Amino acid sequence: MRLLLSAPINLWTKLLTEAYLTYQSFFEEHELACQVFKAVPKATYDGFLSHPDILRFLQRHRIKLFVYNPDSQLIDKWIE
Repeated sequence: MRLLLSAPINLWTKLLTEAYLTYQSFFEEHELACQVFKAVPKATYDGFLSHPDILRFLQRHRIKLFVYNPDSQLIDKWIE
């Protein structure tokens, strides 16, 4: 299973870290009191992001998420 997921996980983590950490660094450098959250559709969170390797990555890098329902356009949960 790990081999099949390694390419999508690597791509997702690369894209996430580039965008998320760029914004996070910008806010820190300019001393702005903003928190950066990555918006994730509920289906993505319930499926792909429930993989243990992804969960460890998010925790290790202290990446904050909010999970939203694209149909209702409401936030289901905040994850810090």
